[in-house]
Amino acid sequence: MSPTVLPTAPRQQQGLRGRHVLAGFLGFFAIVFVVNGAMMYAAVSTYSGLVANEPYRKGLHYNERLAAAERACTHHAYPSERHACMQERLVESQVIPVANQ
Repeated sequence: MSPTVLPTAPRQQQGLRGRHVLAGFLGFFAIVFVVNGAMMYAAVSTYSGLVANEPYRKGLHYNERLAAAERACTHHAYPSERHACMQERLVESQVIPVANQ
């Protein structure tokens, strides 16, 4: 007996088609928009509204303010306490809240 050959359905071409290109294109831009949205949210939500009055002048005297904060915090025994004290003194000396408009 000879083997019987059954008719088969025509094979579709495999490979890159128009819908694959469209899906990749739309997926790429969807990722770009999601990342941009996340960056915009992070920028807007982390803005504290605090600015320094005369930042250039304060920047010129930053080392002097740092040395003054170190001198004021020498009484702390542990480095972590000294660091926290210095951070507190530096923040108190430079931050001014912006009035709500």
